[in-house]
Formats: sequence, C-alpha cells, structure tokens
Amino acid sequence: MASSGYSAPPPPVFSGEGYSIWSVKMKAYLKAFDLWEVTETGRQPGPLREDPTLAQLKAHSEECAKGFKALSCIHSAVSDVIFTRIMACETAKQAWDRLKEEFHGSESSKQMSVLNLRREFEVLKMKESETLKEYTDRLMRSENEPTLYVSGDGDDSQLIVSLYVDDMLVTGGNFQLLNDFKLKMQTEFEMSDLGSMSYFLGLEIEQGTEGIFVSQRKYALEILKRYNMDKCKSVAIPLVVNEKLSKEDGAEKADASMYRSLVGSLLYLTATRTDLICIRDATGKKAFDPLEQNSGKKLVEWIWDLYGSGKLSLAIGERFHQDFDEKQEECLMVLGLWCAHPDYNLRLTIRQAVHVLNFIVELPNLPTKLPVPMYHVPPPSVSCGGAAPSVGAIELNSDTYQCQVGRATYAEKVQVWDSKTQKLSDFTTRFTSTVDIQRRFIYTSGFAFFLAPVGFQVPVNSVGGFLGLYNITTMNSTNQVLHIEFDANPDPQWDPLFEHVGININSLSSSTYTRWNVALHSGDNADVWINYNGSTKNLSVSWKYALTDNSQEITSLSSVVDLREVLPQWVTIGFSAATRDYVERHAILSWEFSSSLETDETDQENARKIKLVILVVVAACVLIGAVIIAFGVRWTKKMMRGIIETINLMSINDDLERGRGLQRFSYNKLASATSNFSNDTKFVEGGFHSVHKGHLTHSNMSVAVTKYLWGSKLTKKEYVTGMKIISRLKHRNLLQLVGWCHEEGKFLLVYELLPNGSLDSHLFGNRTRLTCDMRYRITHGLASALVYLHEGLEQRLVHGDVKSSNIMLDSNFNAKLCDFGLARFMNQELVRQNAGLAEAEGYMAPEYISTGEASKESDVYGFGLLALEIAKKSARSH
Repeated sequence: MASSGYSAPPPPVFSGEGYSIWSVKMKAYLKAFDLWEVTETGRQPGPLREDPTLAQLKAHSEECAKGFKALSCIHSAVSDVIFTRIMACETAKQAWDRLKEEFHGSESSKQMSVLNLRREFEVLKMKESETLKEYTDRLMRSENEPTLYVSGDGDDSQLIVSLYVDDMLVTGGNFQLLNDFKLKMQTEFEMSDLGSMSYFLGLEIEQGTEGIFVSQRKYALEILKRYNMDKCKSVAIPLVVNEKLSKEDGAEKADASMYRSLVGSLLYLTATRTDLICIRDATGKKAFDPLEQNSGKKLVEWIWDLYGSGKLSLAIGERFHQDFDEKQEECLMVLGLWCAHPDYNLRLTIRQAVHVLNFIVELPNLPTKLPVPMYHVPPPSVSCGGAAPSVGAIELNSDTYQCQVGRATYAEKVQVWDSKTQKLSDFTTRFTSTVDIQRRFIYTSGFAFFLAPVGFQVPVNSVGGFLGLYNITTMNSTNQVLHIEFDANPDPQWDPLFEHVGININSLSSSTYTRWNVALHSGDNADVWINYNGSTKNLSVSWKYALTDNSQEITSLSSVVDLREVLPQWVTIGFSAATRDYVERHAILSWEFSSSLETDETDQENARKIKLVILVVVAACVLIGAVIIAFGVRWTKKMMRGIIETINLMSINDDLERGRGLQRFSYNKLASATSNFSNDTKFVEGGFHSVHKGHLTHSNMSVAVTKYLWGSKLTKKEYVTGMKIISRLKHRNLLQLVGWCHEEGKFLLVYELLPNGSLDSHLFGNRTRLTCDMRYRITHGLASALVYLHEGLEQRLVHGDVKSSNIMLDSNFNAKLCDFGLARFMNQELVRQNAGLAEAEGYMAPEYISTGEASKESDVYGFGLLALEIAKKSARSH
C-alpha cells in the first residue's frame, strides 16, 4: 500500500561530507524514527531474471518487504495533508507524465542491501467491484488529480488515498480510521502493507513524530551522471566570473534535445527545493531564546498562528511527548493565548483563568489570527479620510468603497535635521502591514510611508495612483515630500510597468525601485524596516513576509538622499493609501519609530528661556534672605521626620518580631552567610537589588538574601510600607519571608531557598524534566498565588514581574511565586527606569511598555506568556 518500508533510510547512492551533515541533522529531529525491525521470514526471495515482467517485479518487491514488521502506529504514505498534495498532486497540476517510481526491498534479512525496481506511472483504470464502490462512494475525487480521493471534513476525520495502478498511498488524521481502511483493503483485495514511505519520485524521505524530511540529492546526482557532469568542479556561484562556457572551435554542437532536457530537469529541481524547505507545515518547529528581545511576543505570535491553522501540537516541546496529555496541553496553550491577548480589555481575570484550569469554564474560540499588534502603535496618531483605528490596528482603507484616500500620521512633529549645526538625524521605523484584495483578482493602487512638511494636507483628487499625496497639478512640483511606495497597480505615466517598491523624492516617479511580487502575498503580514543613516545619507528599505516569504525574491533597496535638500527641518510622518475603481484593504498592524536627533527648542522658546533666566536672577536676590530663614525651619522639620521614621522602624521591628514569627538578622550575620555578598553567591541581579544564596549555620538553613543597592533610591518610608505588606502575605504558593535586616541605611530581606531552584532552570537548563502533570500543577499554583494577591488582601497587590525566574519549586515541585524586589512600592518614575529590563525579556504587556504602570491586567499577560512557555518548553540550548 506504500512504496517502501525501512528500519533506517535507504543507503545513500553517494557518500561524502554533504550527506553526512544532512543525515545528522535529520536524525537529530527524528529521535523516534526506530519504528521498524527485521524479522526472520524463514525463506529468502529468489533471484530476479535479467528482464523481469511487471508482475515479477511486484511479486519480488512484496517478498522483500515481508521481512519487516511495524513496531508502533505506522501507517503508510505521509502524515500531513499538505505533504500529500505536494507529492501526489503536483504531477497532475504540472501535466507531467512518465515519472519514475522506485520500489525498495531487502534481498535478504541479513544483508539489508537495496534493490531498485523501476516502472512508469499509469493512470488507474480499474473496474469497481461492489466492495470498492462502497468506499469510492464515500471518497471525494480530486478535480485536479484523478488518482487522489479524500473523505471527511476536518483533520481528525480525514482520509486521503492516492491510487497508482495497483498501489495505494494512504494518509489521514486518525489512526483508527487508517487502520480500519487498511484492514479492509488487506482482507477484501489481499493488498500488502509495505509500511511508511521512504522513497518517492526521486526523493529520499525520513518521517517520524517530529515531521517529514526529504532530500533531492539522489535525483540531483542522477542528473549530473546523465549528462556526464558528475566530475565537474563545484563553484560558489552559478557562473564563475570570466568563465567561458563554450568556444568556437568548429566542434560539433551538442544535441539540442539533451540541452532542453537538462534545463527542464534543473528547473524541476530548483522549483521544488524540498531538501531546503523540509515541508514547512509538517516540520515547523520554532525555538525561542528567552533572553532575546521581544521573545515573549514572538512566542505568542507563533503559537497563535499554529492555533489558527489547527496545529497547536507542533508547539509542544520534544521532552514532553512521552507523557503528553492532550486536554491539559490544549488548555495551557489556549489559556496562555487568551491571557496574553494584546488588548487588555479582552483578557481574562486571573480568577477566570483558575476556572479554566479547573475545566469549569470552556475554552473560547479565539480569532484564527492575532487580532492586534504585539508591539506598541504610537498612541498619539491622527487619521483622516478613510483611515480609522480598528482593534489596535490602523485600517487605511475600507474594503467596501472605491476611489478612497486614507491617511494616518504621528500627531507630533519630527525633526530630521538641524539648521544650525546642519546635522542630519539617524532614524529607524518598523511597521507591519498587510495588503488584501479579499479574493478578488485585481489590485488597486497601494500605500506609502511618507515624510512631509508639518501641516501637509490630503490634496483634492488624489485617489488611485496619486496615493493621497499628489494630484495632477502637484505631481511634478517641488513640494518637499519623500515617500516609500508599495505600488500594487503601476500607472504607465510615471511608474515602471510592474508592481514595485520605490523610493520617491518630490515625485510620483521612483528614483530607485525594485520588483514587488504582491500577487503572491495577498493577506499576508509583511514586516518592513526603513532606516536612514545621517552620516552616509543612505536610505534603505527591506521587508519580509510572515507566511509567504520567498528567498528568491529581492526584498530590499536603498538610495543616497540628503534630506536637507528634500525636506524641511520638522516633518510629519505617516502612511497614506488610495484606491480607484477596485478596492483592497490596507492595514498597518503595528508601527515603531525612533530618531537620534535631540529635539531643539524653537527661537521663540529660546527667547522665553532668556526672559525666564533674568526673572529667576532678580527673584533670587530678593529671596536669598528668606531662604536663609527658611533653612533653619526646614532643617528642624527634617530632623523631626528622621526621628519619626526611626520610631516607625522601631515599631516595625517590634511588630514583626512579636506577631509575625519573622526573625531580625544583623548585617554581619547575613554577610557571613553569603561570603560577604560575593559574586560567587549572587544568582539574581535586578535594577534595585541583588540576591545571594546563603547558609545560616546556627539554624542549618539555606536562604536567599535580597540586598537593596545603595543607588536604588529606596527610602525608609518605602521600605517600611513594603515590609508591612510583605510580612502579611501568607499563601501556599508564595515564597515565605524568613526575616529582615535594616541597619544604617542597608535594607535586606531573607527568604527560604527551595531545593529545586527556579522554574527557568528546569525549562531552559538541564535540570529535572518536568512531567505534564508537574507543569500543569505549577501553572495552577501560579494562578492561585496571583488570585491571592489580586483579590485576597485588604490592600490589593500587583506583582508586576511575573516570569519563570521568579517562580521557585519546592521538593515536590510545587510553585512558589516570589518577587525579590520592592519595585512595586516605589514611585512610578523608578518603575519606568526598571521597565526596560523586563521588556528586554519579553514579559511586559503592551500597555505596560506604553505607560510604565503595572496592573492586574499586565500580571495576567505575564501569566499567559508563562503558560505558553511552560507548555512549549522553549530551550536556550536550541
């Protein structure tokens, strides 16, 4: 029922370093590939004649295959619908015929050598018996591929059958369905199960639980041998510089048909390139470095894409397959996406998250695509025309109106050069955009990113190819506009005769442009980067698509532009789009902009500054006497405040020691326990504190000592406030405070140190592998701790830094949420200064990045990312 079965890939038809590297890489992914074993059949297949018939070839191949036995859950053909379409349907779509199919079998169960049996494809012509008709009535025949039959609606109930003469390739999403079908074919038609396919249409195939991997090396080698090119010297580029391909020496010309055959073979080889793409849908595993900037956001984007395509299982870490619990894994993934929703209004509360983990609340049907940007769109933006904000994105055009202009601009002006110093600014902008023709067949005009004078208005009659930036009277004038256009419908009056990306300077005609294959990317999100270097005056543009990216496309261009000759000092920046007789959707899903030039004050503002200085000098002379008098009063008040704070600290000491069971430590004792706070004992360092491992000899107890840094600006008042709250926290999933120390301005907290360390050391390190139940229990414990902080106290608390390094594990791998800092009790300015540290690790919610203020919603966002990370198990070592 399939073309072959192996305990290992077929022996390579060539040897060398190239195949070894490929084989090692494939086997690294296919740890579960040992799915076949050799069994003694008691007899060996007889020798073949020199010129065997087709029936003899098939009988011999079946005899060879009987020496193999499946170990577990093996079905024939391939395990992914998209792979089947590529392998089985491409021949019909391209009208290819006379392709070769190969059978492989062992000549003996001991030698394991390979026998290649070749024959040509034929279209299946078989009279349907009543039994076969029972199945063909339930199978839908493909319109494009006459040998392909499909049944069922979803992946779980789908069965795919490809028929080749008297052979079948079978795959599907349900093992029981496959096994029932194969059993029926074996009993009714005496068909033999040859196992998993390992060679097909010139492709070497390895398949296992991690996906399907293919190589065209055998096919490529056959091409080289066929045309006596296997001894050719390899070169790094297609054509070596100054290399002569031929010379006029009077020799007989090569056979033209041979040349055409060679070109056709090479075209087929380069068009598929399956050894490079490795069938993305079947093997699309992604690795994330948790220390990489925006790694958390990338994790959400990737898993949301898998959720939308129904392939969440591809995100599960390799170490978790052995104890995979489908219900729990799906719950963690979907709950994580729900909690990490970029719009805080659409997130769960943490109590609702607990209900989901307890399976009290059903999982939602989330949108198939991430609905809002994952990095912050600058809030002060202005839209006009057909543009409008939509769930955090900017819709430049409605897809229901013709001849429309839409524009979105940054509300504040931007300085691109300084008239006094003549210094040019460096700037960078990144945005994610999409152009969608909504299943129509014709594109309209496109959109542009522009820089224009402050107050630049949308010209009248500027629809279509004018992109909302020009009209018939201004298209050739010097109006100080620079724009980068993404032109989907070129106008022959000023555009090249193909879709393009261009850099335009005061004109609709692009000074520099390159081809843009927009027709291949309708509806796909494109990440675009525009950079300007003020020193070199180089303006560069590059772009990359999320799903339909093609390495063969040109996706960048650049031009040297002196912005001082093109633009005024201060400009408006934004996006403009237009449609004409046809409509299409232009959307900006996210936007970032940064500039290096410091903003100078205007002359008028400088004049006001001078006047202010004069007034300050005069006022200072008048007030100097008053200051001297006030100083004495202020010094007295400061002394009183110090006395009051000292009294508060003394009362806190008494309160903590008497009623809370906490121990007061001397600074010297903690210094001794931590080797004088040496770097060897330090295991956490934050913006306000460092954490050291220590051992208290008198109580034989391991502790974590948090030392607040001298430069942290933590006042006694803030420390007292934090201590009052932290000392009252009692929950089984919160790390227990053991004691404290404050002496001569030194602030320290002492926590219990748990034996299994932090969660991140298990997720990203080489410590104990966490089972599915452990991970689910850890997530549940974290949610319970956050419910306690958000709802279980008289004074509601926000954690503000939920991440895997802030979760400790006890001897039974129960989660203990900790926060080794007092940042949440400090003033907001200090919190904003520390925000960059958390943002770099990708745990900060979009609104937290924007405002610098932590909230219950931002805690839920961090919890959602952590749930995805726990389920996915992204590892640094990847």
